[in-house]
Amino acid sequence: MRSAHASAPVHPQRRWYWVAGCLLATAATCITLGIVGFFGLDQQIHGFQRVPVPGHAMVTFTQPGGYVLYIERPGSCCSFNIGGGDDDGSSDGPPFAGWSMRVALLRVSGGSPVPVSTWRGATESYAAAGVQGQAAMYFTIRSPGQYYLTASDVAPRSIADIAAGRGIGHSVLIEVLLIAAGLLIFGPAGLLIGGVTAYRPHRARRTLPPA
Repeated sequence: MRSAHASAPVHPQRRWYWVAGCLLATAATCITLGIVGFFGLDQQIHGFQRVPVPGHAMVTFTQPGGYVLYIERPGSCCSFNIGGGDDDGSSDGPPFAGWSMRVALLRVSGGSPVPVSTWRGATESYAAAGVQGQAAMYFTIRSPGQYYLTASDVAPRSIADIAAGRGIGHSVLIEVLLIAAGLLIFGPAGLLIGGVTAYRPHRARRTLPPA
């Protein structure tokens, strides 16, 4: 005749397996979305409209709203940075310690120049699409269309061009948060799986019938 101890279940309740599996799936999804988002950022930077400096060229804005001008030089891949760094041109900070230039943005069809302001706040910088870039100026387009973008009196000479496009700061922050969330979730999931695994032989030993 089997004792009550011998008939007790050896395995922990199934719901803990489901909880651990859901945590692992969520963590993997967050990390995957973050990595895919960084690839999307690389494509966004590659698609910026660029003007060699000093010089001028025509650029087109198909939608109204805020845009950013990035100063760039040839570089390697891949990193993104919002703020931080020592602003000394090292790999840990923005690529340009100090810069200056005159920029004018005028609609082809005529009208008043578009006000262009110097970038303020946390510096957005990147090394992607074969260039190193740093947020330098920003402006708002109210009437979509074609514009002449002119840059002169450029310093330092290492600046190769200016790139116009939507700001990348918001996207970088989202991707970093997704990856960080995924890594944080992996911790509890791993502990839960380890606890369940350790519980099984311990429970089995406790429920063995006496000799």
